[in-house]
Amino acid sequence: MNQKTLLTSPFVGILTAVALGFITPFLIVRLKRLILTLKTNHNGISSSSSPISTNLSIVSTTESNVKEKEYNLWNTAIFFPCHSPEDPKSSLAKLLFYLGEAQRSLKICVMTMTYDPIYDILIQKHKDGVQVRVFTSHNVATRKGRRLRDKGIPVRSKKKGGYSTEMHNKYAIVDDEAILTGSMNWTAVSITQQRENILITTDERIVPKFVNHFELMWADFWDDNLDAEDFCY
Repeated sequence: MNQKTLLTSPFVGILTAVALGFITPFLIVRLKRLILTLKTNHNGISSSSSPISTNLSIVSTTESNVKEKEYNLWNTAIFFPCHSPEDPKSSLAKLLFYLGEAQRSLKICVMTMTYDPIYDILIQKHKDGVQVRVFTSHNVATRKGRRLRDKGIPVRSKKKGGYSTEMHNKYAIVDDEAILTGSMNWTAVSITQQRENILITTDERIVPKFVNHFELMWADFWDDNLDAEDFCY
């Protein structure tokens, strides 16, 4: 019997069938295990990446919340009177907080400011290296304002022959990034007895206008020799 006859004989067919009978279940088992392994690995990758994605989402949400809180903190309003000035949550405490947040500059343009706690915070910020400049009325500049001037804080008022109308502003600029403006003079009566308001905003469409206004006024007013004859009301 030659080789071709042997390979095509029924005997060889029987052997092949028997071999496949043993091998096929084995291959099926191996294939199932391979599929299971691939699924496990895939799930493992997904599960290992899922916490990262979740953490990134948490971080993103946290950053968003922080920015939103910061925005809300600097875009709000304070209302007076403040019946409990010593209360750390009072309207006065909030006003002092915003002034105290200045890191580079404080530009104050308030017609009447005589309240000692505000003077204290301005002097402290000046000591801390913050550039503090004050615009106020002639009465304040030549009297109560002398306390600021004695500490090295420049104070200016209306120059004789300058604007024909009284400076009646009530605003402060913090680091050229935020403004505090409203109806209130910074006096004990206004703060503790009168219905007043202060708006706080970081609106980029508004803040630069106040900065420009302050600098224009500052350039047209004097800050030395604050004697009565040099100024008008």
